Amino acid sequence: MQKLPSVVLLIGFTILIASVIIGWLVVPKVIENKISQQVRIVNGSETFQRWQDVPLPIYVKFHLFNVTNPDDVIKGENPKLQEAGPYVFLQKRKKVDIEFHEENDTVSYRQIMTYHFQPHLSNGSLNDTVTMVNLPMLGMAHKAAAMGAVSRYVIVEYLADENIFVKKTVDEMLFKGYHVDMMAQLSSFTGIKYLPNDTFGLQYGKNDTDQGLFEVFTGVQDTDKFGVVASWNGSPDMPWWEDDNCKKIRGTDGSIFQPFVTTDRKLDMFSPDLCRSLRLVYEKDSEVRGISSYKFTVDPEVLEDPIFNRDNMCYCTQQGDRFDRCPKTGAYQLNACRKETPLLVSLPHFLDGSEEYLNTTEGLHPDRSVHETFIELEPNTGLLLKAAKRIQINIEMRAFKFIKQLRKLPKLLLPIIWVDEVNNSA
Repeated sequence: MQKLPSVVLLIGFTILIASVIIGWLVVPKVIENKISQQVRIVNGSETFQRWQDVPLPIYVKFHLFNVTNPDDVIKGENPKLQEAGPYVFLQKRKKVDIEFHEENDTVSYRQIMTYHFQPHLSNGSLNDTVTMVNLPMLGMAHKAAAMGAVSRYVIVEYLADENIFVKKTVDEMLFKGYHVDMMAQLSSFTGIKYLPNDTFGLQYGKNDTDQGLFEVFTGVQDTDKFGVVASWNGSPDMPWWEDDNCKKIRGTDGSIFQPFVTTDRKLDMFSPDLCRSLRLVYEKDSEVRGISSYKFTVDPEVLEDPIFNRDNMCYCTQQGDRFDRCPKTGAYQLNACRKETPLLVSLPHFLDGSEEYLNTTEGLHPDRSVHETFIELEPNTGLLLKAAKRIQINIEMRAFKFIKQLRKLPKLLLPIIWVDEVNNSA
C-alpha cells in the first residue's frame, strides 16, 4: 500500500505527458489536415460556391483630381489639385466558363465584374463636373514625339484645335465615357482604331466585363499552390515585358491565399489592370473583429527607383538618356501595356514616393491610414479578413515644342485618379 502514491504519480505523469503530446502534436496535425481538406477548389464544395460567386460586398471608391488652375498650367505653372469624391460603386464578381483540368490540378475561368453606383455612400453625384487633362490629346502628343517628321505633322494637324484641359461630368470620365471627335477623324484617316467606339473614359467598357482567362491551381494535389495563378490568357507570362523578372506571373489573384501563413512569407498578387504581380510583406500582428490576423503591406522594393533597384529596370521601357525617363521611387510605367500611353502607377497621393512628385503639384497630402494598400489574413486558414487595394493613375506631362498649346507645359507627373477597392470579410 505504501507504493500506491508512487504508482498514482507515475500514472498521472504519464497522462500529463500524453496530454501534452496530443495537445501539441496530434491535435494541431488533425486541425491542419482538416484545413487542408477545406482550402481546395472542388466542384460542389462550400469553398467552390464562395469562390465562384463572391458573396461579400466589395466597394470601389473613385477619387478624381480636379485641376483648379488649368490656364496657369498651360503657361508653365504647377497644377493645383482638388480631390473630388469619393464616388462609390458596389462591385460584384461572378466566375463563368469554369472548367477543371484534373491532369494539371487547375481550374480555368473568367470573372465578370459589374459596378453599381451607391449615391448614399458617395460624396457627390455622377453629374458633378471636373476639369482634367485631355488624356487622348496628351497621349497622341507623346506618340507624335516618337514619330518621323511627316507622320508627326499629320498628328499635329489633328491636334491643332484641341484644348489640353477638358471639363466633363464624373460619369463621362468614368464608365459612360465621351466621344472624342479628334480621335474619330484621325482613325478615319489612318485606319487605326485608337479608342473603342472613338470614346474615352477611365472605366469605359469595363462594366459587366471580365479581365481575361485565368487558370489557377485548385490545391487538391498541393495545398501550397492553392489559388496560385498558373496562366493568364493561356500563358504563364505577361506579354508586355521582356525580362523574366517582370513578365513572370506570380501569386494568386488577391482574393484567396494559401493556409498556414507565416510572418516570413512574401505574398504575391497578380493584377491584370496593373499589368504586373505585386509583392506584400508582413508588417505586424493585428486583429479584425476579434479574430487574430497578420497584416501585410506592399514591399517597398516593388516601387523603388530602378536606378537603385535593378530588378525594376525591366518595367522602365522608355528609359531615355542615362535612364532619365525612368520613374523615381514610388511609381512605375504602364505604357508597355497601355498602347504606349505614358501612364504610371503609384500609391495614392504619392505615398512613399519621391519628394519630386509631391513638390511639383499642390493639393496632395499622403496619409498612410488612408492611402496604404494592405491585406489582413487569418494565419491558419489564410482567410482574407480585410483588404484595401489603393492605387493612383498618373500621366507624364511635359512640353511639346511642335504643338503650340503644349509648348510651355511643366514637366511633372500629373495625378488623374486614385481608386480604393475595399473588402472587409469579417
